[in-house]
Amino acid sequence: MNFLKKIFFLVIIFSFSSIQVKAVPDSFANLAEKLMPSVVNISTTQTVKTTQNAFPFQFPPGSPFGEMFKDFEQPKERKASSLGSGFIIKENGIVITIIM
Repeated sequence: MNFLKKIFFLVIIFSFSSIQVKAVPDSFANLAEKLMPSVVNISTTQTVKTTQNAFPFQFPPGSPFGEMFKDFEQPKERKASSLGSGFIIKENGIVITIIM
């Protein structure tokens, strides 16, 4: 049994010795400069329509509070924007990004 362990160990060592190691960049700046052309900026804009009241209740007609809080009501239609980033993984334009 001990003989089989030695053979297995030698096979593992031989396997790892055949792996080719790529050169490590001198600094993070060198790596960033090399990869910068593959980084993309993603931005979206959409129109959001709302139908709900900003308050869970309605002020009675003629109430001074209705006039005072009217600026806090949600608009019926607004623009929403989002920003993100990603990187190109293939020359045909496949982009990887994280959605949060």
